Amino acid sequence: YDELFDSDVPDPETLRSMYPSISQPSHGMSRWVDEEFSGSQICYTNEDTYASVRDNIADYLAAKVASGNVPGVDILSLDIAQSDNPDFCKCKDCTAMFSKTGSNSGAVVDFANRLSEELNEEYPGIYYQIFAYWGNNAPPKRMTVSEYVHVTFCTDLCCTAHPADGSLCTGKTAAGVNNKDYASWLRGWLDLTENVWHYYLPQHLLQYNVVDDVLLRDFRFFRECGVKGVFYNADTEGFGVEQIRYQLLAELNWRPDMADEEY
Repeated sequence: YDELFDSDVPDPETLRSMYPSISQPSHGMSRWVDEEFSGSQICYTNEDTYASVRDNIADYLAAKVASGNVPGVDILSLDIAQSDNPDFCKCKDCTAMFSKTGSNSGAVVDFANRLSEELNEEYPGIYYQIFAYWGNNAPPKRMTVSEYVHVTFCTDLCCTAHPADGSLCTGKTAAGVNNKDYASWLRGWLDLTENVWHYYLPQHLLQYNVVDDVLLRDFRFFRECGVKGVFYNADTEGFGVEQIRYQLLAELNWRPDMADEEY
């Protein structure tokens, strides 16, 4: 913000032009596969599945280009994020990839890397969006992430009572982890790529905690780590402090370094 503006408040036209052109992913893999996989993940190491997804995306991009769209200008990203469950394939090849990279994310990243590198030859400048999500939060080891793979890291089943940096977490959630684990995983992804968004997903059982300093501390932590953007799963109506939280989120996206007193 400080690098872009000399004044305190940008004009409305400038603000509108700055809203991100890349939206968050939302389990988009189901759009590209030919088989039904709502109850589990695809086999990320299956060559037939890969070819099917690649060909379906290529057909979509060819149609978009034929209608006048320019890759990297009008088409900036494609959602290939996983289904909403932790049930990853346990075939021989997927298990070998897990053993090699230490996480289910290894197979996901390898799949996305191949797609981005192959399809960007004909349709350059497009990001392929994946989740670091339920079942593959941990980053892969001994791997690189393509510059055209965009990662959205999710704090599913996190601890809402304490800051995201894990500094105050001593126990474990029902998932057997705490915020120290999530903070470590987030930093690990940012060691692999600068294209990381944070899917900030606190559980709503402790919604009143978010109006203290936890939210402010979390956004400062994300900025310190180098997170590129924040996708927050927030309700805008209902009982409690949801609307206050929503307003704070909007403010913090612009100014995570606001003074404690102002917050």
